[in-house]
Amino acid sequence: MVLELVGSRLIAPFFGNNLFAWTSIIGVIMAALAAGYYWGGRAADKNPSLERLSLYIIYAAVYLVALPRLTTVIYPAGVFLGIKYGALLSALILLAVPSFFLGTVSPYAVKVSAKKMDKLGSSAGDLYALSTVGSIVGVFLSGFVLIPTFSLNSIIYGLALTCLYAAYCANPVKKKIIPLAIILFASAVLIAVMSMKTTSSALFFPNYSVIYERDTPYNHVAVLDSPNGSRRVLSFGIGEQTAIDTKTGESLNHYTHFIDLSLLLKPTAPKTLFLGGGGSAMPTSFHRRFPTMKIDVVDIDPEVNKAAQKYFNATPDENLRFHDEDARMFLRKTDEKYDIVVWDLFSDGGSIPFHTDTQEYFNELSTHLTDDGVLAINIISAVEGPASGILTANVKTLKTILPNVYVFPIDFIPARPQNVIVIATKQKNNYDLNDWLKKASEQATTPTGNLTIYALSLRTNPLDLDNAPILTDQNSPHDALMSEVLTSYRQEMPKTCFSVGICIDTEIVKTPEKQQLGLMNRGPYWWMNHETGMLFPMNNPTTGPFWMKNMRMPIDIIWIGENSRVVGITSEAQPCEKEPCQLYYPPAPYKWALEAPPGYAKKHNLQEGAQIQLPDQN
Repeated sequence: MVLELVGSRLIAPFFGNNLFAWTSIIGVIMAALAAGYYWGGRAADKNPSLERLSLYIIYAAVYLVALPRLTTVIYPAGVFLGIKYGALLSALILLAVPSFFLGTVSPYAVKVSAKKMDKLGSSAGDLYALSTVGSIVGVFLSGFVLIPTFSLNSIIYGLALTCLYAAYCANPVKKKIIPLAIILFASAVLIAVMSMKTTSSALFFPNYSVIYERDTPYNHVAVLDSPNGSRRVLSFGIGEQTAIDTKTGESLNHYTHFIDLSLLLKPTAPKTLFLGGGGSAMPTSFHRRFPTMKIDVVDIDPEVNKAAQKYFNATPDENLRFHDEDARMFLRKTDEKYDIVVWDLFSDGGSIPFHTDTQEYFNELSTHLTDDGVLAINIISAVEGPASGILTANVKTLKTILPNVYVFPIDFIPARPQNVIVIATKQKNNYDLNDWLKKASEQATTPTGNLTIYALSLRTNPLDLDNAPILTDQNSPHDALMSEVLTSYRQEMPKTCFSVGICIDTEIVKTPEKQQLGLMNRGPYWWMNHETGMLFPMNNPTTGPFWMKNMRMPIDIIWIGENSRVVGITSEAQPCEKEPCQLYYPPAPYKWALEAPPGYAKKHNLQEGAQIQLPDQN
């Protein structure tokens, strides 16, 4: 049982603490134990010696020593196999071998202890009772003492040493050289591995310096600084939970800037609740700008709140309060009503706790909003396609509780998983894009940027909600929906590369329907801040024009001829709100057109004749 709980913590940073991870862990351990029972029983009949039993325990211990190093193969497995089967393969790699050898112990122990047939039942019963009691002790010891107190590596090495000691005690001929030699060899390996630091944080932030790291009952918490010290990161093993500029203290996570859009609907907000604190960059920013605002920050992990206060300048006072509590439990206990609630709940591996995005939960949350209160939610999801299910399910569920729901994708590519800010409100008025832009223009520029740029990301094309489920406590395909997101999230974008030595992430639009839409109604934030392009492959060379109808930002158009060379560049074509719109023609026939951020060609000194390496378009 200790191995099972530790295994869940090894896998969680890569695949999440979700249904698929636990199914894989439990299934693999049960299958390995069953195989161990079967093989061990037959081996015991052939050679029922304690010496051989001690060897099997030693084999398990030696494999346990290697577990921290074996975690380096988990992430590549997830990239190629996805969340479901990546978790399964990882559980097989990490847990199957030691579970198999430990499974041989029970039949061997029954065989060597049952000296008389008339005592076989009581001998087996005593052994299974002892084994079960040991499992119970292991569960409570791991959950209540070991994992909250010690690092995972220390627990694993302690478990390996315990196995080695048990093997030595089980060997009746302790002077025999072979078992002792194996024990000494395994101990030497153990000491060598213990001196090597291997954590998921070191794996994903190889050049960062770790200034704090701890395993807690909920997460693997690490605080890291960039090589030049300008960036500080809170990580739960894989990816960033929070990143701040160490000089200004402001968040470097793009999605947090969009939370300010909630202030457009509620400019005066005496009380704000943050569900999910992380490094508390957002609550701290609100506190600096609105010192009289009452802010409550709720995070289930006390160590996360402590790290936020110690390393991310989140100093508590009478107006900035921290609560070590589950988000749903906090809502049940408090009588407070809030003007703004910010929901930003993620755990290891990017998982959303499934009990915090159901209809019952949102209904409970709405009772803690004021009559014109605003809820802002951060969801990692695509906006269209197979990986959009978690977003559409949440939006459809929210619409059963709150009358108006607005979607602000951060990225301009709808099929790519990204941070999506969903704003829902009790307010009766339904605001269109022009209303949002008007409200943004009336507000001063915030420390996080111009609110007009964020408001332009409003999704005006309707989401596909027809087949989306309503999430409830009784029926929530939450983990399956998140699996699609996390699998797609790790897939790289195609790239278009130029002979001047630069490449740009590229969305390829091949069908006439998608080419007609192009970048219409897409938000400019990611486009303006990250170099990403849209490639239009044509069936044959053409001189057909482009226009800028319903565009929300200017663009460069790079015309590419049949020989994969630039035949012309249109710089900073301007958006057109209503017809007639200007038509932009190429200077020569083109086979591909690449839309890029405004000024891209000038910035990178692209000229006519530059050679292009196009992405695979199959």
